[in-house]
Amino acid sequence: MTALSLIGLNLLVVGLVVLGLWLLSLRLKDVSFVDAFWPTGFGVVAWTTFLAVDVEHSRATLLLGFTSLWSLRLGIYLLSRWLSEPHEDKRYQAMRRNRPHFKWQSIHDDQRTLEAEDDIDALPFERRPGAAHRLIPFV
Repeated sequence: MTALSLIGLNLLVVGLVVLGLWLLSLRLKDVSFVDAFWPTGFGVVAWTTFLAVDVEHSRATLLLGFTSLWSLRLGIYLLSRWLSEPHEDKRYQAMRRNRPHFKWQSIHDDQRTLEAEDDIDALPFERRPGAAHRLIPFV
């Protein structure tokens, strides 16, 4: 499988999951639970990639295991936090009040915010080429 087809496959799988979550958020009139999918989405991508690529290496299995554990741990925590709240998160309530077409924008805006946070988190590594290899010696 080529890198481009693997990216396409992951985009399709994640896109279908996000579409399902968005439809559920319309029914619930609450988009807060989508926060729990952000880390879980990494697990979905890791498993999709692992199953699609024929790699029999212990590092790939180890990386899959670490990604799965992290995504489940944080996803379960965020989901339990959402379940304990009686109302939609205040950030999303404000967006819903201030944007007349929020239900159509919510699928895009929420993910755009998360992507911007990822870009900011990655800045220290981008300034120091090769830093990731020093942090993760088996890569």
